Amino acid sequence: MSTQYTDPKDFAMHISGDFLSEFLKRQFSIDFGVIKDEKGEQTSERFIEATKDHADRDKIFVDLEYINEVSAPRHIDALLTRATVAHKMIDQKDYERCKNYDERALWWFLNHRDIFDQYTEFNDLEDLSGAKEIIIPTKYAKTSDEIISGGFSELEKQVAGIYSPTLRGEKCKVKYWKLEDDEALIVRAYLEDLPTGELAFEGNEITPNKPHRPVFSVIFIYNPSQKMLGVKAIGGANSVEGLQNIFCQLFLGCRLDETEKRAFDLTNIADIANVELVAEPTDNVEQVYLKAVELKHKSGAPHNLRVDVGGKERKNGTEAVKELLDEIGLKNLSQWEIKKIEIKFIFKNTLGKGRKRQITARITPDGCSLKQRKEDKVIRNLLHKWGIAK
Repeated sequence: MSTQYTDPKDFAMHISGDFLSEFLKRQFSIDFGVIKDEKGEQTSERFIEATKDHADRDKIFVDLEYINEVSAPRHIDALLTRATVAHKMIDQKDYERCKNYDERALWWFLNHRDIFDQYTEFNDLEDLSGAKEIIIPTKYAKTSDEIISGGFSELEKQVAGIYSPTLRGEKCKVKYWKLEDDEALIVRAYLEDLPTGELAFEGNEITPNKPHRPVFSVIFIYNPSQKMLGVKAIGGANSVEGLQNIFCQLFLGCRLDETEKRAFDLTNIADIANVELVAEPTDNVEQVYLKAVELKHKSGAPHNLRVDVGGKERKNGTEAVKELLDEIGLKNLSQWEIKKIEIKFIFKNTLGKGRKRQITARITPDGCSLKQRKEDKVIRNLLHKWGIAK
């Protein structure tokens, strides 16, 4: 199993002397050695002593935390999948030396650093909820490969230009990932932010305001099959629209005013008795139901009304919400505007182990909370099918 990271000493307790010796020798030229039948606590103490006065001790500790972040079973499975897709040969005999997930994560770090780094960079891109999406006219749609072939040097310059008036983005670097299952493309621009001060030691003295320049991201999500471009960025609506326009002109040959904002139609939900939320068997959805609705009275009353089934017995479709509305005397929603809905999806456990994936899609007329996992893509298709996503 993997362990929750608390400190380097604790993490080292779960790594054998063989692996710690290999890590220190290959990464930092430190001779650690192996002591037969040594207990984990003794190995850990010796590890801390061996690195105590080393010039790269901070880097050693940061590497251990970095490795631990990828030591959960789902991350190890994902690394194996990525290696298979990339046709990387795995030394199975050597890999079988690993006795737990912490050691497996360290093994990947040492032996396939390219796959390890690519995965850790991509991992946090699952959560792209809140991206502002637009729909591209069919005549301008390009494949992801066509976009990649043009390179991203001009994109780096123009994205930096969006933030230069606020003195941000003096450095900008773009990386991209192509999602093989649906040809979607994620492009991420890393930009240098304004300097900020932090309390830090310089030698034996405390510096109260040591300058430090953090990094922030601009993320583009382009899905040619959905003809969709999403942008997640700081800076408000003007910055997002400027970034959308840059991508459209550079890669798609169109202007922003030729596109449409992604919108969600919640009006049909008002006819709650006739709303059908039905998935196909191939979607692997075990259960789907309307979890909550937020309503605002058309008279202009200042407060919203939220109806949430909460712990009520789960029922398919809209049955549970309809029953609650009936209980409070709201059988007719014609005088109410639907501001937000939440639909709960419970997916089948196709692996036969672990918990079932449960996702609540929170949807307003202007956007939704969906991410970029494979289950989120199933949900997006269902929202299209049900007439909720335009």
